[in-house]
Amino acid sequence: MLEEELYEYFTHEYHQYGGIKKCKPLPGEEVFYVPITQDFAIRLFDGGLQHICYFCFDFINKAKKPIQKPKDVHIFAESIGFMPEAEIFSIEENIEQSLGDMTWFQRTILETNPNCDLQTYLIPEGTVLQIERPGVLAVRHMVPSRQGPASFQPNWD
Repeated sequence: MLEEELYEYFTHEYHQYGGIKKCKPLPGEEVFYVPITQDFAIRLFDGGLQHICYFCFDFINKAKKPIQKPKDVHIFAESIGFMPEAEIFSIEENIEQSLGDMTWFQRTILETNPNCDLQTYLIPEGTVLQIERPGVLAVRHMVPSRQGPASFQPNWD
């Protein structure tokens, strides 16, 4: 019974907020690339989350195909405001840690969207990402900020 309730909850939440339907960029969606090595990069995209001022990102290879995060790579969000620096984990890693059942979650996503590749990350606009690998200088990148309804333009006249 609990598994069915969780399945319904996550399916509803992800559909409502764009997670399963838009876990990878849609054709025509604006995409930003952050090269990490000659073999892989990070791809930032809207993912339907602009209304909450977040971006999605994933790892891609030279052919721009999604890949799993290399095991020796760690991603950190530098401290912003009152939030301390923290390591960032994918949606799937967070759910796996919370539920302890990645097989169930994979089944949930794949039943809903069989073409969805796993390991999507969420990050607030304006966050500085630091991508670390052993023995190499870290790569830093600021996530873009959008102009839109959430932004304020003062009238100085």
